[in-house]
Amino acid sequence: MINSSRNVAIIAIGIILIATIVLAFAFQPQSYANRWIPDELETSVAIQVAYNDESIFLRAMWEVEKASWYHDYAVFEGGRWVRYGSSPVGPDPTGTYEDRFAVMIDDGTVKGFDKFGGWLLVHEGMRFLDSEASSEEVLESPLSRSDVRHYIPQSREGEWWEDSWDKLLSKEEIDDLKKKGVFIDLWQWRAHRSNPVGYVDDGYSLEYRHSDNGLSMFSSNSFDPENGPQFMFDPEKLGFAALEFEKIKNQEYSQDDIYYLLRDSMVPFDSSKMFEGAAIPLRLLREPNGSRGFQGSGRFENNYWTVNMKRPLDTGYEDDKTFVEGKAYTVAFGVHKRSTGSRWHYISYPYELRLGLSDADIVGVYIDEDEPDWNQIPAKEIPLIYPGQTTWTWLTSKAHPGYAKVRNNTISIWDIHPEPINMARASLLREDPIRGIEWIVVISALVVFVACVIIVQNDLANLRRTT
Repeated sequence: MINSSRNVAIIAIGIILIATIVLAFAFQPQSYANRWIPDELETSVAIQVAYNDESIFLRAMWEVEKASWYHDYAVFEGGRWVRYGSSPVGPDPTGTYEDRFAVMIDDGTVKGFDKFGGWLLVHEGMRFLDSEASSEEVLESPLSRSDVRHYIPQSREGEWWEDSWDKLLSKEEIDDLKKKGVFIDLWQWRAHRSNPVGYVDDGYSLEYRHSDNGLSMFSSNSFDPENGPQFMFDPEKLGFAALEFEKIKNQEYSQDDIYYLLRDSMVPFDSSKMFEGAAIPLRLLREPNGSRGFQGSGRFENNYWTVNMKRPLDTGYEDDKTFVEGKAYTVAFGVHKRSTGSRWHYISYPYELRLGLSDADIVGVYIDEDEPDWNQIPAKEIPLIYPGQTTWTWLTSKAHPGYAKVRNNTISIWDIHPEPINMARASLLREDPIRGIEWIVVISALVVFVACVIIVQNDLANLRRTT
């Protein structure tokens, strides 16, 4: 009787454990609206840098199994207009979110960036994190925007490392930081919103992620679900008023086809020209001005994106970093692929860049020509990892074992995890504790199940012998 009671208890515990494991797999991480974790935690990008007396040149190459140069369309379905490609969680299933390549640059003015790179700019409360602040909270805060985006801790009150999103310095103090060059220069090549017009989107991160001054290379084509978008393709110039959404999903519009809407090839919307499955881009492209953009082009061939950038060493604008031969710069890189947006990207550790000196991580090679011969410029292969939801807030909190050294600026991400893939795995365990130990969990469940079966069989055998 004692053994029977004990065995019943063991079986009950086993059933509870198995049920807990099943529930963990069923609701982790899907129970969180802002979670999607890629199967591939690490990838890479090859970086080459050259310069002449006037310009800096940067080339990036990375592998991707299926590229996307489509972005943000209104589609006519069942008598209504439906939006596709609007900043999804994870990859867009229709492939209507563009691939991107980004470069962050600092010249020594932003404390901590040389040690932690992009992780310095990620904080609790940012959009698409589990801790995302509501739009109401942000609008009512001193930030007075609809969401929280990248910012540097020096733009907040308190110690240099303190980063409460709603504790901004005064506008005068923020303006003073900008005049002193205390910001991260941000270059973004976009496969749809900038590439067709031959530009890189230029911005910077200070108390918020800003665009540089000037006219953007893209704007919005507003639409109403009932009445459609404001503009469509000019059928007299192009021979069509709309694209076919099925062709977009099947990637039948090549990089050389018209899959984007230029301001000089659009006309006011005419519903009589539409059909079921008609698709119209919701971004209007044009030539930028001011400091908002500089030259950049990309091409996808043989499963690789190749992106070339060219920018003046000194643009003359206060929202850009100036490049000087021999000076040390910290750079970090990011790639969006698989039609993902927002925080679902791959990012690098920080690296030192110098123009003309060979002792840096990345060396810019001087050229006499107007354009580089990339076959003569050495490439640096840079590991990129999925960063999860590891924030600067957590890295400087007492929950992080190395918080004191992070606060004192005496340790870097390279010291904590010399191999980037280990940083990705550690971040993954914070975001999704089940992920990465699935087989251990499954094997444990199987052991418990087999043990329960053996116990039941033994009890049945004993019962037969006693009767």
